[in-house]
Amino acid sequence: MRIKQLVVQDCMGIEYNPGDASLFLSHEQHQSLCAFVNDGAEIQSGSIEILGQWYERGDTFSNHFPRRVVWLKAPQTWVIGSTARQELSWVISMHRTIKLDLIDVMAHYQLELDFEKWDEPTHELSREEQAQLVLMRALLMQPKLIFLEGEYIELSQHQSFFDKIRALDVKVLSVHKANV
Repeated sequence: MRIKQLVVQDCMGIEYNPGDASLFLSHEQHQSLCAFVNDGAEIQSGSIEILGQWYERGDTFSNHFPRRVVWLKAPQTWVIGSTARQELSWVISMHRTIKLDLIDVMAHYQLELDFEKWDEPTHELSREEQAQLVLMRALLMQPKLIFLEGEYIELSQHQSFFDKIRALDVKVLSVHKANV
């Protein structure tokens, strides 16, 4: 992924080179790029290369379900009273391009993340458990690029899991808001 003086939603130009370890953004740039990734938008100037495709001034990026690009940030919105099992089930039911079995998905994540609280309400899970659940939901969409920020970066204790994500040809980019 490369970004060259990208301007969306009237933000200052954003730069990113593939050799950079992380993406550092001002508050305004952060808000604009996050909205661009999640909701899509027209590029006002500059360019961005996402998954081998260049988008330039006047082009519109759209990121419909299942999302090719995912931005993970906190806090997340949960359906009141939902459980981890239900959250994953809803994503699976919406993902009609491939057939997934909820039991197989849960077994996989239980093994990879040591996650076992499938039937507890999401609001009762710890922050780390909620972050794991958000990551699980995102991976079900089979993205090719994941922007991570905040507590999701802190999930680095599961380095083997992130190594497996990268082995699936999923690029992971840490995003940091600069204190300006």
